[in-house]
Amino acid sequence: SDDNGNGVAERLDVENELRAAISAIDAAASPQSFVAAGVTVLVDSQTVYANVASFAALTVGARVEVHGLRDTAGRLRATRVELVTAGQGADELRGRVSAVNTAADTFVLNGNISINYAGATFSPAGTSETSLADGGEVEVRGSLVGTVFTATQVDFENLEDDNLRGRENEKQETEGFVSGFSAHPGSFQVNGRNVVTTATTRFVGGSAADLANDVKVEAEGTVNAQGVLVASKIEFKQVRVLLHG
Repeated sequence: SDDNGNGVAERLDVENELRAAISAIDAAASPQSFVAAGVTVLVDSQTVYANVASFAALTVGARVEVHGLRDTAGRLRATRVELVTAGQGADELRGRVSAVNTAADTFVLNGNISINYAGATFSPAGTSETSLADGGEVEVRGSLVGTVFTATQVDFENLEDDNLRGRENEKQETEGFVSGFSAHPGSFQVNGRNVVTTATTRFVGGSAADLANDVKVEAEGTVNAQGVLVASKIEFKQVRVLLHG
């Protein structure tokens, strides 16, 4: 609303990044990590666990649902890890498409999982295998065995979210890890959303000098005619984490 304090939600979506069995665990890493559906999942002191006490209680073969944000290397910084049963929902995976092969009804997701979509339905309405393109973001549901995912459904995430990206002059905000950063003022991405800072951008919890790739921020501002979020405020959510190994 005009007072920026009230509103009525038309839809709330809670999206996980993956649901699959754990294939490897690295408890000695800093931060600790595990691999599921070919994705390296990083956990820290802010990660919430459900149906399992802690990271130490996770085991290879355990099936988990993971929520979080991707960093510039494609690793998943987990905000929530939930232990799920074998029959609790289909396997799921989100990521970017590559190596589309329409003759074989396959593509690759996140660089290492082969998706077979021969028996899949596509969403939203009007999409099909011809909508697949390298670099596009999709979510697949189905069954993962090893590195082969047999999809029963393919959702085009960018198309589904188009109505939520904002219109020109509309106020918006987005939260996630910075990628593609080079200088301020300048342009970069926050959780895949194009953001630009200006000389008047205000910084909270840090300064312009703290902007860097893999820093978690919340960007707030107004959408311009090109669909870019022009940031009036950048709020730092955490300092940069140095990863080892």
